[in-house]
Amino acid sequence: MTEGDTLKRLIDVTERFVAGRPGNFPLHSHSSISQDAYIFGIDAYDYFGELEADFGPVVREIPWMEWTDQTESYYGCAAGCFPLVLLTRLFAWPFTRKPLLKHPDPKGFSRRLELGHIAKVIDQGYWEEP
Repeated sequence: MTEGDTLKRLIDVTERFVAGRPGNFPLHSHSSISQDAYIFGIDAYDYFGELEADFGPVVREIPWMEWTDQTESYYGCAAGCFPLVLLTRLFAWPFTRKPLLKHPDPKGFSRRLELGHIAKVIDQGYWEEP
């Protein structure tokens, strides 16, 4: 399979995954999963699960959590701790006036992982920094 075929399949899978969401469409090789496709938070897990079903285990080598906005995303045991986090913030709020919850900003996230690079990783079979 050529890189162009992989990229086309990757774009198709991604566009199906984000159907109905805001984003910069149509997607292309320089589209970023966080800033353009608007994949962030716990959706990143679902997304790479779908990619793994189509492209195999190489998808697990990509450090998704470093390349997508994970602001206020809680997974596994951390989800159980969320009530404590919120309670602590409630008690501190009168003194700090900080927001109780931080809002993710995937379009402003500082790191870009583009679909063209993901296709390259899939084709070569290992992760390398863009």
